[in-house]
Amino acid sequence: MYSGIIFLSSFSIFRFFVVVYPIKCLCVQNRKWAVVTCIVIWIISLVAISPLSILIATRETQNRTICPDLATAEDLDTSRLYNWLLTTFAFFLPMLTVTFCYVFIIYNLSTGPQTQASYKQKARRLAIVLLVVFYVCFLPLHILRELQLDLRVRPVSCHLKNKILLMFTIAKPFAALNTFGNLLLYVVTGDNFQQAILSLLKFQTNKSLK
Repeated sequence: MYSGIIFLSSFSIFRFFVVVYPIKCLCVQNRKWAVVTCIVIWIISLVAISPLSILIATRETQNRTICPDLATAEDLDTSRLYNWLLTTFAFFLPMLTVTFCYVFIIYNLSTGPQTQASYKQKARRLAIVLLVVFYVCFLPLHILRELQLDLRVRPVSCHLKNKILLMFTIAKPFAALNTFGNLLLYVVTGDNFQQAILSLLKFQTNKSLK
């Protein structure tokens, strides 16, 4: 999941620079940079989730194998600290990055040349949809996981704990579906971003020639 979040934030950074600074970014639009970026993202993701191999371990209870997650790990204090670090650096920081980049992309597409062109309008709508989907898919999971960990040290009713657990269980596959949803959005409507970028590139080139 966190590799997907970092990939999405990387996409947003790349789109921000090619939309806002199209001419300066021509040098990084090649396969070498794409491969390097992918390798770095996978390394960061593996490092970020590596403590889970220590915090979470399967256990046998009444002839059943139980596979706990971070919210139900036995070492509560360490789990809460790790969850805070993971949420801050692997979710909130990318979320702020995605928000900043897409807000500026939407603003740039709204104020640049040919703002009423259909492909620019579609590109703006796509940026808004990607931003909303990111929040809807990932934010509930992290809030509910923090709530689950917090409720373990607070005297609350079992009814409330079960409600939070149910919502958390629903949020996990919902977050996983984000990857497929974003791929579909990129495939179906990605051409509009490309046309918008080409339009801005032509505008910037003509502007510099003058």
